[in-house]
Amino acid sequence: MLDRGMTIRSRPGLILGGAGACALAGVACAVLPPAFILLAGALVVPTVLVLSGAARSFVLSVMVLSGGASLLITVRLGPVSLLGVITALVAGLAWALWVLRGEWGGPALRPAVPLALLPAWGALGTLAGNGPTMPGMQLLLVIAAFAGLILLTAATVQRSPAFADAVARSLAWAAWLATGCAVLGLVFLRSAADFGIGPRGYAAFALLPLAWYLVGWRHGSRATLLAAAVILALIAISLSRTALVVAAFLVALAQFSPSTPRGWIRLAALGLVVAVALYAAVVHIEPLRARFFDGDVSLSVGGLRINAMGRTKVWAATLAAARQSPWIGYGAGSASALADRVIPGLGHPHNDYLRLFHDFGVVGLGLWLLGYALLLRGAWRAWRRAERAGDATARMHQTAVLALVAVALGMVTDNLLVYAFIMAPLAIVVGTSLGLAGHTPSPVTAPSAAAPPGRTRRCAS
Repeated sequence: MLDRGMTIRSRPGLILGGAGACALAGVACAVLPPAFILLAGALVVPTVLVLSGAARSFVLSVMVLSGGASLLITVRLGPVSLLGVITALVAGLAWALWVLRGEWGGPALRPAVPLALLPAWGALGTLAGNGPTMPGMQLLLVIAAFAGLILLTAATVQRSPAFADAVARSLAWAAWLATGCAVLGLVFLRSAADFGIGPRGYAAFALLPLAWYLVGWRHGSRATLLAAAVILALIAISLSRTALVVAAFLVALAQFSPSTPRGWIRLAALGLVVAVALYAAVVHIEPLRARFFDGDVSLSVGGLRINAMGRTKVWAATLAAARQSPWIGYGAGSASALADRVIPGLGHPHNDYLRLFHDFGVVGLGLWLLGYALLLRGAWRAWRRAERAGDATARMHQTAVLALVAVALGMVTDNLLVYAFIMAPLAIVVGTSLGLAGHTPSPVTAPSAAAPPGRTRRCAS
């Protein structure tokens, strides 16, 4: 229901919500049979009505379910997994709840605009290009869910900043649920890759809670240092090279303070120490050394020949094809199809920026980069303000900055953009940061009506 006091500044929210809904509906109609659409509508409409007053529970459920992705992906429902079905529901319900709540302003709106336009642009290009495919549908739904969850979480936190505590607790629950699944795969199965999202999927997801715990360590919590050490060890055991390098970078970045020259010097010193330690581990630990330096050493980084595992071949083919249709691309999922043709069974281009360029052209890649840069700028500015003011919300803001940086780096060599169990919790963390930044405390008429100092802006450890 619309509020009568809604100003003209909220009208972009109507346009944005309508564009997102039309994009999702268009893709669904193009891909799914009419009977399935009618059945889904019969289930989704009453669900939306029930959940319209329960956005908090929805957001927290999405966070925890992301940690249980290894369990969800093992359940097959025809051609898709239960995780795929939940991804589609999250994309639709996040937007529906945001529109129904009528909270269409706030700091999350501007960065969400290009991110919300991207699936609409991608859907049009897909219908005009290679046609809908399962990988393409997955890509569009994850991007739509990412934008919708940012908006919904930011609006919810802006209304009630204390909800940030619940988000922090749900991130911890998701972290240990995912960690339990990863340990289960390592201990009880012949190969951890046989279970759920696999060790490398866990390593990519674990970068988000690792950022939270590392920032908690910076704020004086020894318990969070222990949690960060456990997660960092499991990332190393996973043998995910990108996740390990990014995790090492986060260790240094978490101690960074941009307000003073001493903070920059400290970052440089810590970065050097971490780089030396990482290099020593890679050289002297045989499984890591083999992952980095054996096999297809066609990739050169700083003079070192790195095992690219076929990536350079796929990257060259993807870039060459993208240049043939540089503005609009070939449609969602086309880069995955090309990767399979170059190396059968590969499934992904292993570079999400090339994926966006190939599938959606310069326009689509530009929309993503613009929206992501605006998110990072918003989280960075909120962190700087909170840190200067000594506000406890600085922890959540810095976590959002680190999480955005980690995913942006991971997208260079991996396929994080198509994994809802990574992009959904990232959206919730970033939305929480933006909501805290946009909150304006309501005036109180009596001292007894005010919350204790710092209570509404405390973030749970």
